Amino acid sequence: MRTAFLIFAVSVGLMAAAVTTAQNPAPTLSQSEINALQREITSHERSLKKFSSLVRKLESTERESSNTGRRRALNDLQNAMGDVIIVAERKLGEDYVITQHGAEVEQVSTSDAGSGGGVRTRRRVYQVPESENSPPVAYYHLVRQQAIFVSCKTSLEPAAAKQGSSYAQYLGLVNEFAGLMSRGIDALRAQLPPEPAAEEPLTVDG
Repeated sequence: MRTAFLIFAVSVGLMAAAVTTAQNPAPTLSQSEINALQREITSHERSLKKFSSLVRKLESTERESSNTGRRRALNDLQNAMGDVIIVAERKLGEDYVITQHGAEVEQVSTSDAGSGGGVRTRRRVYQVPESENSPPVAYYHLVRQQAIFVSCKTSLEPAAAKQGSSYAQYLGLVNEFAGLMSRGIDALRAQLPPEPAAEEPLTVDG
């Protein structure tokens, strides 16, 4: 029941955050901020491309009689999801108390990402999703991605053996994860200033 409520709450948060993002115009950014945002978008696009390739690799193993290739593809996806989550945890952990690897933490460890120490978190998130001080859409994406990661990790072996509907469920979850990655990129693009309108060519009458 608690899991179902969490999924419902996160879903409401995602929808509300999307509405808030659409309603609020992007703030004025300096050129250096625009450049940094564009680099972040490019990095996320590369991650999504890699992740989508791993999903297709998993799909290609569906008819294989051996579990070896399928298990390898599943493990690769778990590692890729973990990498995406760690990046988001490090970024959001600078401003929010978040859950990391299934538990609330006061300090976000970065050791798994190849660097020591940690990032201190600053404030808890209890705001209603559509409220003025609600966290960014990336926060709701992260919460759902963490839940997907845990569910996929639990069902990895049954999915590798194609027990019941476990393989199809796993595939559905990783596709949802990829969808959240894509929506995150869209949210970042929405922060960029609009491209200047192209000037229409002059025409000569007669």
